[in-house]
Amino acid sequence: MGKLLLKLLVVLAWIIGLAWMQRQSLPPYWGNEDFTHKYEYFREHATEHTMLFVGSSVIYRHLVPTIFNNNAPASLPTNAFNLGVSAASPPEQYYLLDVILNDPELDLSNIKVIIVDLEETTLVRGQNASTSRVKYFMNPNMLQRTLALLPERADQDAGPEEEWSYIKATAGWALNLGMTEDMLAYKAAQALPDSLKEYPELGNKLDGFRPLDRDFRFRTRSEEFHGSDVEEYHRRIANATTRYLDQWEKAPDEEAMALKAQHTAEALYYIEAFKARGIHLIWLVPPRYPLPKIYPLAYSLPREHWLAVVDPREHEKLFDSAFAFDRGHYNLKGAQWYSRQVVKELKPLLDSLGQEATLGE
Repeated sequence: MGKLLLKLLVVLAWIIGLAWMQRQSLPPYWGNEDFTHKYEYFREHATEHTMLFVGSSVIYRHLVPTIFNNNAPASLPTNAFNLGVSAASPPEQYYLLDVILNDPELDLSNIKVIIVDLEETTLVRGQNASTSRVKYFMNPNMLQRTLALLPERADQDAGPEEEWSYIKATAGWALNLGMTEDMLAYKAAQALPDSLKEYPELGNKLDGFRPLDRDFRFRTRSEEFHGSDVEEYHRRIANATTRYLDQWEKAPDEEAMALKAQHTAEALYYIEAFKARGIHLIWLVPPRYPLPKIYPLAYSLPREHWLAVVDPREHEKLFDSAFAFDRGHYNLKGAQWYSRQVVKELKPLLDSLGQEATLGE
C-alpha cells in the first residue's frame, strides 16, 4: 500500500511539474484572449501614454480615451489607453493588475493615472469553472484571496458551491486539466504573421475603446432589455439610486462598510502599489451598477482615490434611455457623455497631479 501511494505521488509530482513547464512557456495572461491582444499592443506603446484604464466591460465600453485627451487640464497632458476587457471583474481583475505591476518588460514611467472599475467578486458556477478563462489565473494565491472575498458579497449568495468551483479551477490550474488545447491554440495564434492578425478590441483609433454598438449592431433594444419597458426600467433604477443616496447621506451604512474589509484591503493594496511606481490610482464606481453592492466599499477608501458619477440628481442624463445599450452598459452616445462627466469630475485632481509633476521635475 505504501509503495503504491509513493508511486501515485511520484506520478502526481511529474504531472504538476510538466504542467508548470507548460505554463512557463506562456505569458501569465494567456488565458484572456482580448487582454492579450490589447496588453501586448499597449506594452509596445506604453511610453506614449500618460493614463491607463483597466477593468471589465464597464471600463472597456464606457471610457473614451480621446475625450480624456481633449478635456484633461493643460497641466497634465493626457494620452489615455483603454485596457478594459469584457468580464474582467475581481478576482481576475486583481490578477491582471498584478500582471501590470510585475511585468519587467512594461515601462510605466510616463503613466500618471490609472482608473480601475470597483466591483464585487464574480461568482463562478457550473461549467464556467472548467474554462481556461477561469483556470489560467486561479493559482493558489488567487484562490486564497478569492475565498476570503466571497463572503463579502452584498447578496450573501456565495456558498459551498461557489467555493468548490474556485477550488476545482485551482486544481485545473495546477494540473493543466482541460487547458492544453487552449494553450496550443494560443501558441498557434501567436505564430501567425502580423498581416493575418486582427485585433478589433483595440478599436478604430487603436486606443482600446470599442462601443458595444459596433459589436452588436444588429441587436434590438427589446433583446437587450429582455422585452421590458425601457423607459420604465430607467425610471425605476434612477429612483432606486436616488433613494439609496438620500439614505446614505443621512446615515452612511457603517455595518455594510465593515463587511467589505477584505475588498477594502485589496483596493488599498493596489493604491499603495501603484503609488510606489509614481501612479495615482482611482477606483471608479460603475454608473449602472447596483450601488448597495459597491458604494460601502468606495466610501471606505481615501476620498482622492475613488470616484462615483452615479447621482441622477447631479447628472440628469445618467439614466437616459437614449444612452443605454443594455441594462449594464451605455451605447456610444452614452459612453461619450459619461466620459465627459468623469473628466469634469476629475479635473481638479488631475490638475493637482499635473502641478505636482511639474514641481517635481
